Amino acid sequence: MTFTYDQPDATYRALPGLSGTEVAKVLDSPAELKWARENRTAGTSAMALGTLTHALVLGQPVTAIVSPFDSFRTKDAQTWKAEQVNAGLTVVTQEDWDKAAHMAAAVKEHSVAGVILAAPGHSEVTVTGEHKGAPLKGRIDRLPNAGPLVDFKIGVDVTSDGMSRAMGKYGYATQLAHYALLADRLDPPVIIAARNNGRPTVAVYRIGELTWHVALEATKRAWDIYAECMASSNWPDPYATGIHELDLRPWALDALEDIEEMEF
Repeated sequence: MTFTYDQPDATYRALPGLSGTEVAKVLDSPAELKWARENRTAGTSAMALGTLTHALVLGQPVTAIVSPFDSFRTKDAQTWKAEQVNAGLTVVTQEDWDKAAHMAAAVKEHSVAGVILAAPGHSEVTVTGEHKGAPLKGRIDRLPNAGPLVDFKIGVDVTSDGMSRAMGKYGYATQLAHYALLADRLDPPVIIAARNNGRPTVAVYRIGELTWHVALEATKRAWDIYAECMASSNWPDPYATGIHELDLRPWALDALEDIEEMEF
């Protein structure tokens, strides 16, 4: 595996290879990953906020600029925005700039998060490698000189329930397992989470042992699937044939059974 420090984000994104955020797509449907790569969409304001906040929290160069326009409906505003994007800058509103600054300050002032980020190490580390001839890549938020990887997330709900739901919805566990396998740091990683609405609440989590074990094994399987797809140029869709069984989630099934037992 190769580690690269101080690499611009645009350079990293241009690299070939399976990324951490793509692992969940491979496990769900290789065809979905292929489609997403061929139909990339423009960045959203939420993504711009995340990029800016990451830079402020991790002490990286800020490549964002505050828009002087209230909207981009006019030709002048659209021209100005295009010029900034072409120059490699992310355009944000003053409101989002202030929000990012408040979140960054809250993280650094947090009794646990601040200590973790202040420990010797490197931020925004690019790791590249290959598996069975297929290229792999990852960009680790914080790689301490020793100990587990550190990841930074922002969201509307940073409670344990909220982060657990986000981990399932967005594939955080396999994303971090991908980074850990690439970097050979296999201890359960730490997640620093900051709320991006209201008071900038900060919480620190460590992925549980059972979840981490399952995520590592699933990510290894994703690497195998990706290598097979790259070698064969075949990106299968598991939903393309057959009829699939559908059941309620356990909690919903329990609720339905409780209703059945109620007396009216």
